[in-house]
Amino acid sequence: ERSTDAINFVIFASVPARGGAIPIVYQAIDINPFTGINYYRLKLMDNNGGFTYSAIVKMDLEKNTM
Repeated sequence: ERSTDAINFVIFASVPARGGAIPIVYQAIDINPFTGINYYRLKLMDNNGGFTYSAIVKMDLEKNTM
């Protein structure tokens, strides 16, 4: 999910879980980021329908910094 204010997030990508005991690296590329500050977080879904959010990461695309 991404946001410009770190409050109101929208989904920009969805990656299905693969499950299993072996760690898997997931990735998504934001091909249309907002100009300036972008905030990102992951929504982690459980098999039972529950979910949690990751920490929010701030990126300044004008300065190219995290």
